[in-house]
Amino acid sequence: MDNNTQSPETEIVEIEFPSSHDYVPGIRAFLSSLAIIRGFSLKDAFRIEAIIDELCNNAIEYGSKLIDSTVQIECIVTLDCFDLCIMDSGGNKEDIEALEESVILESKKKQCLLEAKRGRGLQIVKMLSDEVAVHLCEDGETEVHVIKRKETNISLDL
Repeated sequence: MDNNTQSPETEIVEIEFPSSHDYVPGIRAFLSSLAIIRGFSLKDAFRIEAIIDELCNNAIEYGSKLIDSTVQIECIVTLDCFDLCIMDSGGNKEDIEALEESVILESKKKQCLLEAKRGRGLQIVKMLSDEVAVHLCEDGETEVHVIKRKETNISLDL
């Protein structure tokens, strides 16, 4: 998106970093701070930080095996929505197949078996987010798109 057409209520951040865990703490702190500055609650900011941490670490561990691999993040923050896309350069065949399984599994039994094998990271991201979509490209690249909406405080006066 061209910055000249960007509305004042929208903040767009694009980050590309080497596929190394060393960069993740700074990136998650920066994006969490951005959420707070844009009016998200501390609870939402903590959830956003956890989502970023999990997805960046997964991208590094499973999706960016080559020494010159990078991870790309695109973040669009509006007044009520934190829209996050994390892309990696693709992992080995077994990791991609396991991710495909986790995306298309329907039955609870299969999900439990997969979680025991692969961990619960994507499930935690789904619990902390409002929307999660995983796109597996033909060339092995992986794109995870997450939307976290601002939590609204609804008071019930009884």
